[in-house]
Order: sequence, then structure tokens, then C-alpha cells
Amino acid sequence: MFLLFVCIVSLIFMMVGFYRGFIGSVLHLSSTLFGIWVAKQYYQPFSDYLRLFLPFPKTLAYDAHYVFTLHQPELRFDRVCGFIFILLIVKTMIYMVISSFGVLLTGKRPNIVSRGIGVGISIIAAIILLHFVTYIAVLIPDTQLQTHVAETQMGYWFVMKVPFLSQMTLHL
Repeated sequence: MFLLFVCIVSLIFMMVGFYRGFIGSVLHLSSTLFGIWVAKQYYQPFSDYLRLFLPFPKTLAYDAHYVFTLHQPELRFDRVCGFIFILLIVKTMIYMVISSFGVLLTGKRPNIVSRGIGVGISIIAAIILLHFVTYIAVLIPDTQLQTHVAETQMGYWFVMKVPFLSQMTLHL
């Protein structure tokens, strides 16, 4: 089930990258990376306030069997949710700016080489999204989610082995 989800998300990102071409994909990937940088700077005070509005299911957490042994899952859940919330806000604001100037940047249709490179760049954006989705799925104390992530080697890779991103997320 997890493998099917990864394939569908990757295919959607590849189609969007094919449509945008090289320039559009680079702009959107750079907005994602800028959003990650801003979220890294401001997530900690925000996650403390978010704890009031986004409850962690504590009653299920004590009985749950987690796929990965992560210390203090409630604190990690709050911090990652705050991080993702800031990332989405920054990404949305930059996306509005990029889409308003999109006509100037992409005056003509991209050729096939530009579209192919755009597909490759969009796969990087898909890996970033799948990393955060998988990390949240690992933190939620639901046995079905835990089982789906544990069944595939890809689930372990998305949480623990994504270059640069895994180390940053594990140290939030």
C-alpha cells in the first residue's frame, strides 16, 4: 500500500515537472528549499503554541508499537507539524509570486530536453514531500500506518536515509 502511494505521488510530481519544464521546476524546488530554510529558523517557538491546537493521541501512543524507536514522539510530532505548517505558508506565498510572474518567465512552451530535466528536478521535490509524509506517518500511533511503512524498505529510506533532510528532521 505504501509503495502504491509512493508511485502515485512520484508520477504526479513527474507529470507536473514535465508540464513546467526546467525553469518552472527549478523555481518551485527553490521555493521549497527556501521554505525549509525559513521553517528551520522559526519552527521551535511556533511548535509550542501549536501543541494547544493539534493534539497528539497520547492514549494510543502508550500502547502502540512504533516501527522506528524515536524518543519523545509527542514532542517530535509537535515540532514536525510546526515545521511543516511554516513550510506550507512560505511555499504558498512564494508560489503566488512565482505564478504571478510565470508568464514572463515561461513565454514559450518548453522543449523536450527542458521537460525531461524538469521531470528529474520534480522527483527531488517528490522525495522531499514523501519524506515529511512518511515521517508524520511514523509518528502517528496507528498500527495500520505503522504496518504499511514497515512492510517496505522504502519507508525506512524515506525516514532515515534521505540525504541532508533526514538528519535535519531527526534533530528537530
